[in-house]
Amino acid sequence: MAPRDAAVAWFTKLRDPKLSESERAEFSRWHDASPEHAAAYEEVAAVWSQLDAVPAPAPLRQPNSWLRYASIAATLAIVTITALSAPPGGFRTLLADERTGAGESRALHLPDGSEAWLDASSALSFDVTAEERRVTLIAGRAFFNVRHEEARPFVVTVGSAQVRDIGTAFEIVKHDSGANVYVTEGVVEVSLDGGGAATLNAGQGVRIGDTIGNIQSVVAADVAAWRTQRIVFVDVPLSLVVEDVERHGGGHIFIMDDALADRRITGSFDTRAPVEALGSIVKLSKARAWRAGPITVLLSENFLDPT
Repeated sequence: MAPRDAAVAWFTKLRDPKLSESERAEFSRWHDASPEHAAAYEEVAAVWSQLDAVPAPAPLRQPNSWLRYASIAATLAIVTITALSAPPGGFRTLLADERTGAGESRALHLPDGSEAWLDASSALSFDVTAEERRVTLIAGRAFFNVRHEEARPFVVTVGSAQVRDIGTAFEIVKHDSGANVYVTEGVVEVSLDGGGAATLNAGQGVRIGDTIGNIQSVVAADVAAWRTQRIVFVDVPLSLVVEDVERHGGGHIFIMDDALADRRITGSFDTRAPVEALGSIVKLSKARAWRAGPITVLLSENFLDPT
């Protein structure tokens, strides 16, 4: 689960007077596991404390009252997003060389003659010198068709990973928890700053997190299908599918527990109809949904069970 979603979920859970000591200990472990976790939680708590005109949600007293729980979570999500409103991709995209808004995609011609396509809510910067061509994918996803130059490497930085072109066309998707690389032509080399590397050929993809995952086969026609208004996902965690829906104008979506965020989904949706896509994804994931305007809160079917 993304730190933002987890922070909202924990802030809501901690208001329940029946929260067990083991659950409080679990929160402490989550909070202390990463500076990002701590910062996300403190940000949510600070926003709530500043909203004096908004009454605090009543504690949940009936453990099976999932509608009341969803209302609390949705209310907190609304005020959090309102107070911390940011451009698509976050404030860091404001300094990008190129960026797109929600639901917008665009073809780019890079200074070296290579081509790039930016998906919705995405941003990148580039630095082309006599020795190197370097692109940084700041947010979202991009597809590259690289003009190969033997003496001047083309390297894309995404998080702590480097993707080096060896004459190719490939897609990179940046997530809250890492990135994915998919190759449709040629070869790329993927490496992590902390060690680890992999070589991908056409028709292969890999997931990048703290380590580089196993190389998987991909269908070339499904890679960067968003350029023709289609997103395809095969056995993908719901959390990543939700990022795509948000990117294409589906509003702000909060997943309230890890079990649901990790649930694997297979399907496709039309990027021009993100709201309808979200409805289908809710059914596919067997989630419970609570909606309030542009905010959707997703809960697993047993999220409020007393056990």
